[in-house]
Amino acid sequence: MGELMAEGGSAGGARSRPTTHVALIGEQRMPIYMAEKALGARRFLAVVSGRTRSVADRLNMALRGEGVDCLDPVEVSAYDLPAATEALRRVLAQLRSEGQVVVNLTGGTKIMALAAYLVAAPEIPCCYVSTETKELLFLEKGRVSKAPLRVKVSLREYLAVHGFKIVKTKEPSEDQKELARAFGRQAAEIASLLESLHEFSKGEGATARIQCPTPQEEVLVRQLEERNILCVEAGKGPPLRFGLADRSWQTFLCGGWLEVYTFEALREAGRWDEVSCGLVVRAGNGSIENEFDVAAIRNGQLCLFSCKSGRNLLEVADKARRAMEELGFISRRERLGTYCESFLVTASRNVEDAIRSRAQEWGIHLILLSDLPQLANVVVERLEATRKRGES
Repeated sequence: MGELMAEGGSAGGARSRPTTHVALIGEQRMPIYMAEKALGARRFLAVVSGRTRSVADRLNMALRGEGVDCLDPVEVSAYDLPAATEALRRVLAQLRSEGQVVVNLTGGTKIMALAAYLVAAPEIPCCYVSTETKELLFLEKGRVSKAPLRVKVSLREYLAVHGFKIVKTKEPSEDQKELARAFGRQAAEIASLLESLHEFSKGEGATARIQCPTPQEEVLVRQLEERNILCVEAGKGPPLRFGLADRSWQTFLCGGWLEVYTFEALREAGRWDEVSCGLVVRAGNGSIENEFDVAAIRNGQLCLFSCKSGRNLLEVADKARRAMEELGFISRRERLGTYCESFLVTASRNVEDAIRSRAQEWGIHLILLSDLPQLANVVVERLEATRKRGES
Protein backbone atom coordinates (compact mmCIF):
# COMPACT_ATOMS: atom_id res chain seq x y z
CA MET A 1 0.00 0.00 0.00
CA GLY A 2 3.04 2.27 0.28
CA GLU A 3 3.17 2.35 -3.53
CA LEU A 4 -0.41 3.56 -3.58
CA MET A 5 0.42 6.42 -1.21
CA ALA A 6 3.47 7.38 -3.25
CA GLU A 7 1.41 7.51 -6.43
CA GLY A 8 -1.01 9.98 -4.90
CA GLY A 9 1.33 12.17 -2.89
CA SER A 10 4.60 13.97 -2.77
CA ALA A 11 6.56 10.81 -1.98
CA GLY A 12 6.16 9.77 -5.61
CA GLY A 13 7.27 13.11 -7.01
CA ALA A 14 5.60 14.98 -9.85
CA ARG A 15 3.73 12.75 -12.33
CA SER A 16 2.00 13.62 -15.54
CA ARG A 17 -0.81 11.15 -14.78
CA PRO A 18 -1.51 11.27 -11.04
CA THR A 19 -3.60 8.64 -9.31
CA THR A 20 -7.27 9.59 -9.17
CA HIS A 21 -8.84 9.13 -5.74
CA VAL A 22 -12.55 8.27 -6.04
CA ALA A 23 -14.58 8.78 -2.85
CA LEU A 24 -18.17 7.83 -2.11
CA ILE A 25 -19.79 10.78 -0.37
CA GLY A 26 -22.21 10.51 2.54
CA GLU A 27 -23.10 13.05 5.20
CA GLN A 28 -19.73 12.87 6.99
CA ARG A 29 -16.90 14.86 5.47
CA MET A 30 -13.93 14.56 7.83
CA PRO A 31 -13.19 10.85 7.22
CA ILE A 32 -12.95 11.56 3.49
CA TYR A 33 -10.91 14.73 3.92
CA MET A 34 -8.49 13.11 6.36
CA ALA A 35 -7.99 10.08 4.13
CA GLU A 36 -7.21 12.30 1.16
CA LYS A 37 -4.68 14.26 3.21
CA ALA A 38 -3.10 11.07 4.54
CA LEU A 39 -2.80 9.53 1.07
CA GLY A 40 -1.60 12.76 -0.51
CA ALA A 41 -4.37 13.03 -3.10
CA ARG A 42 -3.55 15.09 -6.17
CA ARG A 43 -6.67 14.27 -8.22
CA PHE A 44 -10.08 13.69 -6.64
CA LEU A 45 -13.52 12.63 -7.81
CA ALA A 46 -16.56 12.68 -5.52
CA VAL A 47 -19.31 10.15 -6.20
CA VAL A 48 -22.55 11.52 -4.77
CA SER A 49 -26.18 10.61 -4.31
CA GLY A 50 -28.99 13.09 -4.87
CA ARG A 51 -28.66 14.29 -1.25
CA THR A 52 -24.91 14.71 -0.90
CA ARG A 53 -23.83 16.98 -3.74
CA SER A 54 -23.55 19.95 -1.35
CA VAL A 55 -21.25 17.87 0.89
CA ALA A 56 -19.04 17.16 -2.12
CA ASP A 57 -18.99 20.85 -3.01
CA ARG A 58 -17.60 21.71 0.45
CA LEU A 59 -15.04 18.92 0.25
CA ASN A 60 -13.92 20.00 -3.19
CA MET A 61 -13.53 23.59 -2.03
CA ALA A 62 -11.38 22.54 0.91
CA LEU A 63 -9.27 20.11 -1.14
CA ARG A 64 -8.70 22.68 -3.86
CA GLY A 65 -7.30 24.90 -1.14
CA GLU A 66 -4.72 22.15 -0.58
CA GLY A 67 -3.80 22.09 -4.28
CA VAL A 68 -5.86 19.03 -5.23
CA ASP A 69 -7.35 18.82 -8.75
CA CYS A 70 -11.04 18.15 -8.05
CA LEU A 71 -13.17 16.79 -10.90
CA ASP A 72 -16.88 17.53 -11.22
CA PRO A 73 -18.88 15.20 -8.93
CA VAL A 74 -20.62 12.19 -10.47
CA GLU A 75 -24.08 11.21 -9.22
CA VAL A 76 -25.16 7.58 -8.95
CA SER A 77 -28.22 5.85 -7.56
CA ALA A 78 -28.07 5.53 -3.79
CA TYR A 79 -30.35 2.48 -3.47
CA ASP A 80 -30.47 0.76 -6.88
CA LEU A 81 -27.59 -1.74 -6.93
CA PRO A 82 -27.64 -2.61 -10.67
CA ALA A 83 -27.88 1.07 -11.66
CA ALA A 84 -25.14 2.14 -9.24
CA THR A 85 -22.90 -0.74 -10.37
CA GLU A 86 -23.26 0.14 -14.03
CA ALA A 87 -22.65 3.85 -13.46
CA LEU A 88 -19.53 3.17 -11.38
CA ARG A 89 -18.26 0.67 -13.94
CA ARG A 90 -18.33 3.39 -16.61
CA VAL A 91 -16.73 5.98 -14.31
CA LEU A 92 -13.89 3.74 -13.15
CA ALA A 93 -13.20 2.44 -16.65
CA GLN A 94 -12.80 6.00 -17.91
CA LEU A 95 -10.51 6.97 -15.02
CA ARG A 96 -8.37 3.83 -15.42
CA SER A 97 -7.78 4.76 -19.03
CA GLU A 98 -6.28 8.00 -17.71
CA GLY A 99 -4.09 6.50 -14.98
CA GLN A 100 -4.23 4.66 -11.68
CA VAL A 101 -7.31 4.76 -9.45
CA VAL A 102 -8.00 4.32 -5.72
CA VAL A 103 -11.55 3.97 -4.37
CA ASN A 104 -12.48 5.23 -0.90
CA LEU A 105 -15.46 3.18 0.30
CA THR A 106 -16.04 5.14 3.53
CA GLY A 107 -19.02 7.29 2.57
CA GLY A 108 -22.21 6.91 0.58
CA THR A 109 -24.97 4.40 1.17
CA LYS A 110 -24.28 0.69 1.72
CA ILE A 111 -25.60 0.04 -1.80
CA MET A 112 -23.12 2.56 -3.25
CA ALA A 113 -20.25 0.99 -1.27
CA LEU A 114 -21.22 -2.53 -2.37
CA ALA A 115 -21.48 -1.44 -6.00
CA ALA A 116 -18.09 0.26 -5.86
CA TYR A 117 -16.42 -2.76 -4.31
CA LEU A 118 -17.99 -5.17 -6.81
CA VAL A 119 -16.67 -3.07 -9.67
CA ALA A 120 -13.25 -2.33 -8.16
CA ALA A 121 -12.21 -5.70 -6.77
CA PRO A 122 -9.74 -7.16 -7.39
CA GLU A 123 -7.95 -4.88 -9.86
CA ILE A 124 -8.52 -1.49 -8.23
CA PRO A 125 -7.22 -0.85 -4.67
CA CYS A 126 -9.77 0.37 -2.11
CA CYS A 127 -9.55 1.98 1.31
CA TYR A 128 -11.88 2.55 4.22
CA VAL A 129 -11.65 4.92 7.20
CA SER A 130 -12.40 3.38 10.59
CA THR A 131 -13.72 6.38 12.49
CA GLU A 132 -13.78 4.66 15.89
CA THR A 133 -10.22 3.31 15.76
CA LYS A 134 -8.77 6.18 13.65
CA GLU A 135 -7.28 3.75 11.15
CA LEU A 136 -7.09 3.43 7.39
CA LEU A 137 -7.99 -0.03 6.11
CA PHE A 138 -6.58 -1.02 2.71
CA LEU A 139 -8.15 -3.68 0.48
CA GLU A 140 -5.99 -4.68 -2.46
CA LYS A 141 -5.80 -7.93 -4.44
CA GLY A 142 -7.66 -9.87 -1.76
CA ARG A 143 -5.42 -8.65 1.06
CA VAL A 144 -6.42 -6.41 3.95
CA SER A 145 -3.95 -4.19 5.80
CA LYS A 146 -4.30 -1.18 8.04
CA ALA A 147 -2.38 1.87 9.22
CA PRO A 148 -3.00 4.53 11.89
CA LEU A 149 -4.78 7.59 10.57
CA ARG A 150 -2.77 10.48 12.00
CA VAL A 151 -3.33 13.72 10.11
CA LYS A 152 -2.81 17.29 11.28
CA VAL A 153 -5.96 19.24 10.46
CA SER A 154 -6.21 22.92 11.35
CA LEU A 155 -9.31 24.58 12.76
CA ARG A 156 -9.58 26.54 9.54
CA GLU A 157 -9.55 23.34 7.46
CA TYR A 158 -12.09 21.52 9.63
CA LEU A 159 -14.50 24.44 9.55
CA ALA A 160 -14.02 25.00 5.81
CA VAL A 161 -14.95 21.37 5.09
CA HIS A 162 -18.24 22.02 6.92
CA GLY A 163 -18.97 25.35 5.27
CA PHE A 164 -17.76 27.71 8.02
CA LYS A 165 -15.01 30.26 8.13
CA ILE A 166 -13.19 31.85 11.04
CA VAL A 167 -14.13 35.50 11.54
CA LYS A 168 -11.83 36.25 14.47
CA THR A 169 -9.99 34.88 17.48
CA LYS A 170 -8.37 36.54 20.47
CA GLU A 171 -5.11 36.03 22.33
CA PRO A 172 -5.19 36.60 26.11
CA SER A 173 -2.49 38.78 27.63
CA GLU A 174 0.37 37.21 29.57
CA ASP A 175 -1.01 38.74 32.81
CA GLN A 176 -4.40 37.15 32.12
CA LYS A 177 -2.79 33.77 31.46
CA GLU A 178 -0.78 33.92 34.67
CA LEU A 179 -3.77 34.80 36.84
CA ALA A 180 -6.03 32.31 35.07
CA ARG A 181 -3.57 29.52 35.83
CA ALA A 182 -3.49 30.58 39.49
CA PHE A 183 -7.31 30.51 39.62
CA GLY A 184 -7.85 27.26 37.76
CA ARG A 185 -5.15 25.13 39.36
CA GLN A 186 -6.52 25.73 42.86
CA ALA A 187 -10.15 26.32 41.94
CA ALA A 188 -11.58 24.11 44.69
CA GLU A 189 -9.55 25.90 47.39
CA ILE A 190 -10.60 29.38 46.22
CA ALA A 191 -14.23 28.60 45.30
CA SER A 192 -15.59 31.30 47.65
CA LEU A 193 -13.30 33.91 46.11
CA LEU A 194 -14.35 32.96 42.59
CA GLU A 195 -18.00 33.29 43.57
CA SER A 196 -17.43 36.59 45.35
CA LEU A 197 -15.75 38.08 42.30
CA HIS A 198 -19.08 37.82 40.51
CA GLU A 199 -20.36 40.64 42.72
CA PHE A 200 -18.40 42.98 40.46
CA SER A 201 -20.79 42.24 37.60
CA LYS A 202 -23.53 44.13 39.46
CA GLY A 203 -22.23 47.62 38.82
CA GLU A 204 -19.79 50.38 39.63
CA GLY A 205 -20.28 50.43 43.39
CA ALA A 206 -20.08 46.70 43.97
CA THR A 207 -17.94 45.29 46.73
CA ALA A 208 -17.38 41.67 47.60
CA ARG A 209 -16.44 39.72 50.68
CA ILE A 210 -15.39 36.28 51.84
CA GLN A 211 -16.72 35.34 55.26
CA CYS A 212 -14.09 32.69 56.06
CA PRO A 213 -11.27 32.97 53.52
CA THR A 214 -8.94 30.04 52.98
CA PRO A 215 -5.17 30.66 53.07
CA GLN A 216 -5.09 30.38 49.28
CA GLU A 217 -7.83 32.99 48.96
CA GLU A 218 -6.04 35.41 51.25
CA VAL A 219 -2.83 35.05 49.25
CA LEU A 220 -4.60 35.61 45.93
CA VAL A 221 -6.53 38.65 47.15
CA ARG A 222 -3.28 40.22 48.38
CA GLN A 223 -1.60 39.48 45.07
CA LEU A 224 -4.47 41.10 43.20
CA GLU A 225 -4.17 44.09 45.53
CA GLU A 226 -0.45 44.37 44.77
CA ARG A 227 -1.27 44.42 41.07
CA ASN A 228 -3.78 47.26 41.70
CA ILE A 229 -6.62 45.07 40.47
CA LEU A 230 -8.43 44.89 43.83
CA CYS A 231 -8.59 47.31 46.73
CA VAL A 232 -8.81 45.55 50.10
CA GLU A 233 -10.60 47.18 53.02
CA ALA A 234 -8.46 47.61 56.11
CA GLY A 235 -9.26 45.48 59.12
CA LYS A 236 -8.31 42.33 60.90
CA GLY A 237 -9.83 38.95 60.50
CA PRO A 238 -12.91 37.83 58.57
CA PRO A 239 -14.82 38.76 56.62
CA LEU A 240 -12.31 39.79 53.99
CA ARG A 241 -13.80 42.72 52.07
CA PHE A 242 -12.53 44.11 48.78
CA GLY A 243 -13.55 46.17 45.79
CA LEU A 244 -12.50 46.45 42.18
CA ALA A 245 -9.68 48.96 41.69
CA ASP A 246 -9.17 48.48 37.95
CA ARG A 247 -12.37 48.25 35.87
CA SER A 248 -10.48 46.85 32.88
CA TRP A 249 -10.26 43.55 34.80
CA GLN A 250 -14.01 43.29 35.50
CA THR A 251 -14.89 40.89 32.69
CA PHE A 252 -11.90 38.69 33.47
CA LEU A 253 -12.66 38.44 37.21
CA CYS A 254 -16.38 37.86 36.67
CA GLY A 255 -15.76 34.71 34.63
CA GLY A 256 -13.45 35.48 31.74
CA TRP A 257 -10.62 33.84 33.65
CA LEU A 258 -12.27 30.43 33.10
CA GLU A 259 -12.11 30.84 29.33
CA VAL A 260 -8.46 31.87 29.52
CA TYR A 261 -7.65 29.01 31.90
CA THR A 262 -9.31 26.43 29.64
CA PHE A 263 -7.34 27.79 26.69
CA GLU A 264 -4.06 27.72 28.61
CA ALA A 265 -4.63 24.28 30.15
CA LEU A 266 -5.25 22.73 26.74
CA ARG A 267 -2.43 24.61 25.04
CA GLU A 268 0.13 23.74 27.72
CA ALA A 269 -0.85 20.06 27.64
CA GLY A 270 0.67 19.81 24.15
CA ARG A 271 -1.83 17.19 23.03
CA TRP A 272 -3.68 19.27 20.46
CA ASP A 273 -2.64 20.37 17.00
CA GLU A 274 -4.22 23.79 17.54
CA VAL A 275 -6.04 25.61 20.35
CA SER A 276 -7.94 28.86 19.86
CA CYS A 277 -9.58 31.33 22.26
CA GLY A 278 -12.66 33.44 21.49
CA LEU A 279 -13.30 31.74 18.17
CA VAL A 280 -16.03 33.38 16.08
CA VAL A 281 -17.21 31.36 13.08
CA ARG A 282 -19.68 32.18 10.34
CA ALA A 283 -21.43 29.99 7.79
CA GLY A 284 -20.32 30.57 4.22
CA ASN A 285 -23.74 31.96 3.32
CA GLY A 286 -23.74 34.23 6.39
CA SER A 287 -26.82 32.53 7.88
CA ILE A 288 -25.13 31.39 11.11
CA GLU A 289 -22.56 33.09 13.32
CA ASN A 290 -21.39 31.57 16.58
CA GLU A 291 -18.70 32.31 19.15
CA PHE A 292 -16.95 29.62 21.14
CA ASP A 293 -14.94 30.41 24.23
CA VAL A 294 -12.31 27.83 23.30
CA ALA A 295 -11.80 25.41 20.41
CA ALA A 296 -9.18 22.68 20.09
CA ILE A 297 -8.40 20.09 17.43
CA ARG A 298 -6.25 16.98 17.27
CA ASN A 299 -6.07 14.41 14.49
CA GLY A 300 -9.25 15.82 13.00
CA GLN A 301 -11.13 15.65 16.33
CA LEU A 302 -12.74 19.03 17.03
CA CYS A 303 -13.58 20.03 20.62
CA LEU A 304 -15.71 23.08 21.38
CA PHE A 305 -15.85 24.60 24.88
CA SER A 306 -18.31 26.97 26.51
CA CYS A 307 -17.15 28.30 29.90
CA LYS A 308 -19.56 29.39 32.64
CA SER A 309 -18.72 30.38 36.20
CA GLY A 310 -20.87 31.67 39.05
CA ARG A 311 -22.21 30.62 42.43
CA ASN A 312 -23.93 27.62 40.89
CA LEU A 313 -25.55 26.52 37.67
CA LEU A 314 -28.95 26.74 39.32
CA GLU A 315 -28.69 30.52 39.59
CA VAL A 316 -27.41 30.79 36.01
CA ALA A 317 -29.57 27.99 34.63
CA ASP A 318 -30.78 30.12 31.73
CA LYS A 319 -27.20 30.96 30.73
CA ALA A 320 -26.18 27.33 31.00
CA ARG A 321 -29.17 26.24 28.95
CA ARG A 322 -28.43 28.81 26.25
CA ALA A 323 -24.79 27.74 26.18
CA MET A 324 -25.78 24.10 25.73
CA GLU A 325 -28.35 24.98 23.08
CA GLU A 326 -25.68 26.82 21.12
CA LEU A 327 -23.21 23.97 21.52
CA GLY A 328 -25.82 21.42 20.57
CA PHE A 329 -27.02 23.43 17.59
CA ILE A 330 -23.64 24.05 16.00
CA SER A 331 -22.16 20.63 16.74
CA ARG A 332 -25.02 18.56 15.34
CA ARG A 333 -23.97 15.90 12.85
CA GLU A 334 -25.28 17.74 9.82
CA ARG A 335 -23.29 20.86 10.75
CA LEU A 336 -19.94 19.83 12.21
CA GLY A 337 -20.08 16.06 12.04
CA THR A 338 -19.33 13.16 14.36
CA TYR A 339 -15.73 14.29 14.72
CA CYS A 340 -16.97 17.20 16.89
CA GLU A 341 -17.37 16.95 20.68
CA SER A 342 -18.79 19.70 22.92
CA PHE A 343 -17.86 20.62 26.50
CA LEU A 344 -19.48 22.89 29.09
CA VAL A 345 -16.84 24.01 31.59
CA THR A 346 -18.05 25.39 34.92
CA ALA A 347 -16.46 26.67 38.12
CA SER A 348 -19.78 26.38 39.97
CA ARG A 349 -19.85 24.32 43.15
CA ASN A 350 -23.43 23.22 42.57
CA VAL A 351 -24.78 21.92 39.29
CA GLU A 352 -28.48 21.13 39.27
CA ASP A 353 -29.73 17.78 38.03
CA ALA A 354 -31.64 19.39 35.17
CA ILE A 355 -28.40 20.77 33.76
CA ARG A 356 -26.70 17.39 34.04
CA SER A 357 -29.63 15.67 32.35
CA ARG A 358 -29.76 18.21 29.54
CA ALA A 359 -26.02 17.87 28.94
CA GLN A 360 -26.28 14.09 28.78
CA GLU A 361 -29.29 14.28 26.46
CA TRP A 362 -27.45 16.54 24.03
CA GLY A 363 -24.15 14.69 24.22
CA ILE A 364 -22.33 17.58 25.93
CA HIS A 365 -19.52 16.76 28.35
CA LEU A 366 -19.57 18.60 31.69
CA ILE A 367 -16.24 19.74 33.16
CA LEU A 368 -16.88 20.55 36.83
CA LEU A 369 -15.06 22.55 39.50
CA SER A 370 -13.23 19.48 40.79
CA ASP A 371 -12.03 18.69 37.25
CA LEU A 372 -10.36 22.05 36.62
CA PRO A 373 -6.85 21.35 38.00
CA GLN A 374 -6.59 18.36 35.61
CA LEU A 375 -8.76 19.83 32.86
CA ALA A 376 -6.68 18.66 29.90
CA ASN A 377 -6.46 15.10 31.22
CA VAL A 378 -10.20 15.01 31.92
CA VAL A 379 -10.98 16.12 28.37
CA VAL A 380 -8.79 13.35 26.95
CA GLU A 381 -10.44 10.79 29.25
CA ARG A 382 -13.92 11.87 28.15
CA LEU A 383 -12.92 11.63 24.48
CA GLU A 384 -11.44 8.18 25.02
CA ALA A 385 -14.57 7.00 26.85
CA THR A 386 -16.72 8.28 23.98
CA ARG A 387 -14.54 6.45 21.47
CA LYS A 388 -14.79 3.18 23.38
CA ARG A 389 -18.58 3.48 23.60
CA GLY A 390 -18.61 3.95 19.84
CA GLU A 391 -16.65 0.74 19.36
CA SER A 392 -18.89 -1.36 21.63
